[in-house]
Amino acid sequence: MRSWLKSKWALLLLAVAIAVGLYALIGFKIVPRIIRSQAIDYAQTELKKPLTLGEIKVNPFTFELDMRDIALKDGSKNLLSLQHLFVDFQASSLFKRAFVFNTVLLEKPFAHAVVRPDGSLNLIDLLPKEKNEDPIPNIWIGDFSVKAGKINFSDQSRELKPVKYLSPISFSLKNFKTRQEGGGFELAAMSDEQEGFAWKGSLSLQPISSKGTFKVESLKALSAYEFLSEELPFQLSDGSISLSGSYDFAYKPKQGLMLTAVLPKIQADKLAIRPKNG
Repeated sequence: MRSWLKSKWALLLLAVAIAVGLYALIGFKIVPRIIRSQAIDYAQTELKKPLTLGEIKVNPFTFELDMRDIALKDGSKNLLSLQHLFVDFQASSLFKRAFVFNTVLLEKPFAHAVVRPDGSLNLIDLLPKEKNEDPIPNIWIGDFSVKAGKINFSDQSRELKPVKYLSPISFSLKNFKTRQEGGGFELAAMSDEQEGFAWKGSLSLQPISSKGTFKVESLKALSAYEFLSEELPFQLSDGSISLSGSYDFAYKPKQGLMLTAVLPKIQADKLAIRPKNG
């Protein structure tokens, strides 16, 4: 009797070991290959652009995804790229009826954004063509972070065709839920001309709303003029502008867009103004 029980437990343990081994094999080896294949195929089929991917790691026991050297090409140049993506998905999602992420980390993301002469933004082409009427899924994110980001932005619809480089860009979103609670965020960016931008507040998607504070430091007057030349009756030729304030933004389908902003501080340093073409 005892030998039969021992053999029964031995078979059970062997079956469990085989099942765990197969699960590990699928998670560690097969799933990364599926992710790579599906991502490249989607980019080529839906976006009409080549996608390159570096190392992909999946831990099926901790539900962690680690990807490196992601790049979506536009011709010979990167349209979007990301040096490192780390996602920590939580098994508690099964009990909370939500997609729960403890950590989402993006390191050194890059975007090449261009406003075309007709006023359209090139990155809009990457959005799905069909409108999705499905409700926003229930998502919880403990910590969403962007580190050492960079954006190359140009506006070809403007007369002076301005170009602006923002780097580094950092972004942090804490305890965010797609439900009414939303979450708090902080954004900081610096331009190649040492112009500083800071934005801090709360963000909610249901309904779409945000409120908080913002700050612009040492914005070059010439930079501002390049983007506003058609609206201004004069030319800003020298100096810098700094400002800070608060805002309250909300969008409701029946009421439309509502925005209030307060600017208690606007400071100009060595500002030079002259007539256009003067």
